[in-house]
Amino acid sequence: MAAATGLAALVVFRHLGTKPLWLDEAVSVSVAGRHLGGLLSVLPHQDANAGLYYLVLHGWLRLGHGAAFIRAPSAVAFVITAGLAAWAGCRRGGIWLGTALGLLVVTNRQLVFYGQEARPYAISVLFAAAATAALLADEERPAARCYVAATVAALYTNLFAGLFVGAQGLAVIVGFRRRGRAVPPVFWRCWIAAALAALPLAALMVGRERAQISWVPRPSFAALRGTVVDLGNGAVGLAVLVGLALLAVAEASSAVPREAGRRWPGADPRPGGGPRSGGDRPAAAGPGQRRAVAVLGAAFVVPPLVLWSVGQAVPTFVDRYIVSSALGIIGLAALGVAALRRWAGATAAALALAVAAAPGAVAVLRLERAPFKYENPPAVVATITGGTQAGDAVGFGGGGLRTVIDLYRPPGSAFPTDISLAAGPPGGGQRVYTPETDAVTLRRRLAGVTRLWLVTDPSDHRYPSSGPLATVRSTVLSGFRVGMAWSSPGIDVTLYVRSAPTRP
Repeated sequence: MAAATGLAALVVFRHLGTKPLWLDEAVSVSVAGRHLGGLLSVLPHQDANAGLYYLVLHGWLRLGHGAAFIRAPSAVAFVITAGLAAWAGCRRGGIWLGTALGLLVVTNRQLVFYGQEARPYAISVLFAAAATAALLADEERPAARCYVAATVAALYTNLFAGLFVGAQGLAVIVGFRRRGRAVPPVFWRCWIAAALAALPLAALMVGRERAQISWVPRPSFAALRGTVVDLGNGAVGLAVLVGLALLAVAEASSAVPREAGRRWPGADPRPGGGPRSGGDRPAAAGPGQRRAVAVLGAAFVVPPLVLWSVGQAVPTFVDRYIVSSALGIIGLAALGVAALRRWAGATAAALALAVAAAPGAVAVLRLERAPFKYENPPAVVATITGGTQAGDAVGFGGGGLRTVIDLYRPPGSAFPTDISLAAGPPGGGQRVYTPETDAVTLRRRLAGVTRLWLVTDPSDHRYPSSGPLATVRSTVLSGFRVGMAWSSPGIDVTLYVRSAPTRP
């Protein structure tokens, strides 16, 4: 556990602040940086499912600022996830399982990526890992209080974690049914308690905040394939992890059923006891191990498939919503390493673990070298301020773009006056972004402009497709010419210069 947490801290903190904050991270700062009443007034209208994260970040921002500092809660969550995985693995299956779990968490590119992001996903993954450990704490029953608390916390940091929890619950139900047994009442009590606790959030998200994902397109099969491959550190990494997972499935499938109520072979018979000496060489896996394989397999396979299928009718498929599914393939692969240790010895297991971790390590090193995450707002600010002349104006394709640009505007810099959005920072109350101006005000402001900088999303093709600027599109395109065009990943900058009037 100490080794896993130390290595995780080295990996996640090493380049925590080298990349600028991107648009969604800027939103986190905008919401969490308000006074508590202002923060709570936003949640019923936007990002309620990230409310728990915003409250954590709200308290954290009182202590400091800076990209690394803002991302620190996510980084700490990643470190705890690695340590928790190592501890849970050692407790349930011995040193080999714990080592494999810790190392594969640390070398998973997706988990590292979100561990370095000021968004709720790393914390949601931590709670999902805690819920999984509590669910598999015993062959016959979960650690009920821990399981309910972790499940509810996961849902309140990412409502889509419900797919992860639901998949695991379905695997438990099917497992008991296949053994000809009723599901113990303690499981139903846990699920009902978690569902009731999360019901207000689910009703709010479905009833009032569905517009937040209106930008999501209908997912293609390539999007599903790409998401699954990314969860496994690329095609090669996924192939290795799946190969090890099949070993775990084979061991569980060939296991000899044992009496109910017993712990995994080799476990300390005392309550709460972990593996004793030599306990990582069981003769056969029991119901607990078979349930672990089913739970982890369902957690990896079901959420992407369900979200992709639902996305065909109601577009909701975004890869980061289901990042917790990486825990499923990691857990299965770790069980495969432990099985290989029992079947072929320590050397074969160590080699397999190194091969499984290598693609992820390479992906993490490549991630470290990337200069930014999705967008490069400092470069946008430098481009505009470097070419600004007196009297220039700027227009934004949306309030979110201004939110992220404002983070990197040096105080007193020669930045153009914004004509598309209201003056000042985002308002209080329900607003997340700076409100847009009305069409009449925008036309009046535009009348005296000779040079207009437009900051847009690449999907807008250098002119906003919505918002106040869309209402004056014909005026701008007929009265201005493009003087300069520059693109940064995620953001386009275009300078429109008013054309000289022609003589009759």
